[in-house]
Amino acid sequence: MFRAAELREARRARGEPGVVGEYADAWGCVWHVSEPGVIGEVKGRPLADWSALASYTPPWEPLREADLSQVTRRDPWPRAWPGTGWG
Repeated sequence: MFRAAELREARRARGEPGVVGEYADAWGCVWHVSEPGVIGEVKGRPLADWSALASYTPPWEPLREADLSQVTRRDPWPRAWPGTGWG
């Protein structure tokens, strides 16, 4: 699971969430915060124009630097689903 702090470390991120003013998240969305401690409202979108999709790159930094060693440790799909006939 990613923590919000990891996503703020991405290259597009600037500013501080929850602080009055504007900040940008890892995806390039610009947020406006009008009250301290509130997440805010999205005012700018990196894909406001769908033609930008061809050149848009998601924030890979959190994935490249994340510790994913625990991802496959637990089996998310149980071998039997009670009452379904599966497994």
